[in-house]
Amino acid sequence: MSAKTNKILFFVGIFSLLVLLPLEIFLDYDTTTRQLALALTNVEVLLIILIFYWYYKARQNIVLPFYVVWSVSLGVWFDAAGNFANLYHSVLWWDDLAHMVGSAACALAIFIILYELNRQGKIRLGIFSLSLFSLSVTVFASAMYEVSEFLGDLISESQRVVDKFDTPSDLMWNTIAALTVVLFSGLVVYYKARRLNDK
Repeated sequence: MSAKTNKILFFVGIFSLLVLLPLEIFLDYDTTTRQLALALTNVEVLLIILIFYWYYKARQNIVLPFYVVWSVSLGVWFDAAGNFANLYHSVLWWDDLAHMVGSAACALAIFIILYELNRQGKIRLGIFSLSLFSLSVTVFASAMYEVSEFLGDLISESQRVVDKFDTPSDLMWNTIAALTVVLFSGLVVYYKARRLNDK
């Protein structure tokens, strides 16, 4: 794939998040506080993606693959769909699935970024270290998200933590999803490198 095509597809993913933002703010689907919290998550993801994009392009001369932003956009859209259609309340397993999709997207994005840096010699990590670091960063990000939900409930009446088992359950599904993605990605990289060495 050419760099130009990758760039176009990358910004298609960015555009999808920008389209989602006014829907999260202005549609009448939940309390104002919860809608703003959802929109804030979108804004944070947008800023992180754009900072990574410009930093790596300017400082490291690395253009991130478009599927980094597509995977993260999928996680954000999946969460929003659950709110728009009231699936978090009507479908018992939707919250678990949403956490798995979001965490899997985050793990994949982090793994790909580290893999690209590794491939171009900007960092030097073995497959195990790359996988472990991707998992650790994803689980840390998941934990910080849960802390933000708790703080949001303390400051306002967002009621995002629904019961005493909500946070540990969310963290468990986040970790399972991240571990699955990292293991699969690590195996793909391992067998790809092994096949190249055998030639």
